[in-house]
Amino acid sequence: MTDQPDLTEALYRATQGLQRAARTLTAQGAMGWAMQRDAERLGATLQQMDDEQLTVVAEAARRLAAAADGLLAARTAAAAPADVAEDVAPNSVVRVLLLVGEWAELRTALHPAAAPLRVPAARIAEQAGLPANELPGREFSVRILTERDADGFTLLNDPRL
Repeated sequence: MTDQPDLTEALYRATQGLQRAARTLTAQGAMGWAMQRDAERLGATLQQMDDEQLTVVAEAARRLAAAADGLLAARTAAAAPADVAEDVAPNSVVRVLLLVGEWAELRTALHPAAAPLRVPAARIAEQAGLPANELPGREFSVRILTERDADGFTLLNDPRL
């Protein structure tokens, strides 16, 4: 009968492993539905998660978005021509609509208010020389504007001057 505790422990460990695998597969399924832009299935998958798993998935999604946006910005900057004009052209004026966590949502010539461009608020604040909480409602010229990023922010019509 000494084998009984070992079997019980083995079954317990196997059950724990299967539960972790199920949680991981559920999270991967949510990512798949999000990538396919299937809001209905994404919502149904998220409903299956408990609060702890939703928190973990949300944190992971923020880290993933930040890492992907950073890499895209770096690639965009590296691919930009060296002689980008510094002049403010009509398509290089952007308006910060609002802040969402660490992100600023921008209306640009390429991004209407209904589908704004998301850019790290800290980058805009640093380049423009003002606090991030003062970004919403302000207009900026940008040196680089693409479908995926904007960079080289300069505050227009600075009321502090």
